[in-house]
Amino acid sequence: MKHTSTVPAWLSVAAVAVTAIVLRPAATAVGPVLAELSTDLGMSASLAGILTALPGFVFALAGMTANRVVAYMSPVSALAVACGTIAFGSILRALTGSWSLFLLYSLFALAGMAIGNVLVPAFIKTSFPTASAKVATLYTTALAIGATLPTLLAAPLSQLGGWRLSVGIWSLFAAIAAVLWLLAWKYFRPQSSAHITSERFRVRSLLRSSTAVALMLFFGLQSMQAYVQFGWLAEIYRSGGLSAGNASIMLAIISAGGIPGGIIMPAVVARKKWLPASIVLFSTLLATGYAGLALMPTTFPWLWAIFLAISGFCFPTALALIIERTRNPRVTSAVSGFVQPYGYLLAAAGPLLVGVFYEAIGAWPPILWSLAACAIPMCIAGLMAARPQIIDDNLSIVGP
Repeated sequence: MKHTSTVPAWLSVAAVAVTAIVLRPAATAVGPVLAELSTDLGMSASLAGILTALPGFVFALAGMTANRVVAYMSPVSALAVACGTIAFGSILRALTGSWSLFLLYSLFALAGMAIGNVLVPAFIKTSFPTASAKVATLYTTALAIGATLPTLLAAPLSQLGGWRLSVGIWSLFAAIAAVLWLLAWKYFRPQSSAHITSERFRVRSLLRSSTAVALMLFFGLQSMQAYVQFGWLAEIYRSGGLSAGNASIMLAIISAGGIPGGIIMPAVVARKKWLPASIVLFSTLLATGYAGLALMPTTFPWLWAIFLAISGFCFPTALALIIERTRNPRVTSAVSGFVQPYGYLLAAAGPLLVGVFYEAIGAWPPILWSLAACAIPMCIAGLMAARPQIIDDNLSIVGP
């Protein structure tokens, strides 16, 4: 594994892995305890909808600033600040008794996550140019672990210390990640290679790249499904008759799907052969899973959860495509800063609209059928993004 950064390889890999684990809990830890949290803090269904939509909106708005942040500090120091912000926001929101402060502190935690979302793929491309697929596999797998653990451990942690322990314990991992990036900062030196340091590129319009636009839509539509599931699926299962514990298990199954997906899909993307068929399969399973929930939510709850879990393989697919469809690390950073923020802006509408519509109609089946229909545009965008085209070739790259 060729490593070109001045940061030791072991430290780079450890920082990427631990950071990936903390880039999801502030979003996924809320869903399994949403009912208890809402009751304790006095939140209505609409406010709960805003809470579940926050990750998408903050990932979008804060993610747009990530590449500007590194103009004033190194990527390594920016990631240290991002992880420290996650830790700060996560612990404070677990301690507050006010719903407004809970939302405010959530903004801090999610903003740190948003910056990490954009900068880590670029760090991987820069530090491991010939082994980016391998490190991307580690990254996407760790992301899935970070998304799964809060849902899997929600019930036992809530029994030990209520929703506050279930939500706040993940701040410890964020603090560890911040320490690792501070250690990395000690070793970090800007690369002196002319094609990295002196080259600058001007993106006349990423909208001119059909691959970049398709990748953004694919990422956004998949992320919309993910955040609807993180925020509302436990409630959907509980409304169908499952206990809180069993509903958390179903959500954990869905989240856990990202672990094999993170291991498998970067290799599939790199090899290209089975990628289009995989996207069609995942989209079909997404629609089938929602249809099952609408028709028979408690008859085969585990089957619908497995279908939705496998459909979630689209997420590591999209992340791997950001790396595989770019050549220059700076282009990777630019594309990541386009695909993720704008994709998350699209994604944020999902959980918010679910909360609004559920409060208005009081029934889940119409909402589930609408979510199933979204599998069609997601599939089309995914197939367009899967075409073997390099986004760099659509951009204008100029010298200093």
